[in-house]
Amino acid sequence: MATRFTQALFRRVDIAWLVYFRLGAGILLALEHAGGLVIGRVHNYTQPRFHFRYLGWEWLPTLPPAGIYAVYALVAIAGVAVAAGWHYRLMAGLLSLGYTALLLLEETEYINHFYLYALVAALLALLPAHRAASADVRAGRVAPASTAPAWTRLILLFQIGLVYLFAALAKLNLDWLAARPLTIWLAAKAHYPLIGPALASPAAAWFMSYAGLAFDALVVPFLLMRRTRPWAFGVATLFHLSNVVVFGLGVPSPGFRC
Repeated sequence: MATRFTQALFRRVDIAWLVYFRLGAGILLALEHAGGLVIGRVHNYTQPRFHFRYLGWEWLPTLPPAGIYAVYALVAIAGVAVAAGWHYRLMAGLLSLGYTALLLLEETEYINHFYLYALVAALLALLPAHRAASADVRAGRVAPASTAPAWTRLILLFQIGLVYLFAALAKLNLDWLAARPLTIWLAAKAHYPLIGPALASPAAAWFMSYAGLAFDALVVPFLLMRRTRPWAFGVATLFHLSNVVVFGLGVPSPGFRC
């Protein structure tokens, strides 16, 4: 059994999926903080006189505005460099460090997406995603490869799947099951044109509470099964786009918060 498990982990698979992941992750992570610079989300770090810290991280210094802008710029540049595969491992490490620094420097800015981005960037630094279609290959810094070990895909699937698992577990509490959070959040969206009155209705809060719980609990198994994958991917796309439109959560709307 141990031998079969090891063989499954190190089985060679086409590296193309890893290259596409590198491109998508690098560009989207760069856009997240480039957007924060453009629309002013960076001011959440530069304007307050007091910054909340996580327990055990109170010792971190408060960076001056120039330092915060530098971290934002570093994240944006590192994301583009990761996408291009230019000094890939170094840039992926800097990308993760930049996201981690911004998380730790201001507790009130916590969003689970940003925590995930820091973890994904750290994992990318360990993966051979620059072994094809990259500036590192073109410059001769690394040898090209057409395959990668299967564990590189499995570890990313595990990390992203873990997000949905914990999202489902977090919803198993009396407040969520009584639709209280969404009742409050959706009531604040009543001013939205066309969809506002529908969002503010009690039925919408109950429907979205249980639909969100079902989605988080089931989307990963359905994505892993080939037969249901296209449907699950479509539902996941609609789910996350609705989060962007209604709550302003997610990469497609960098820095925007309703």
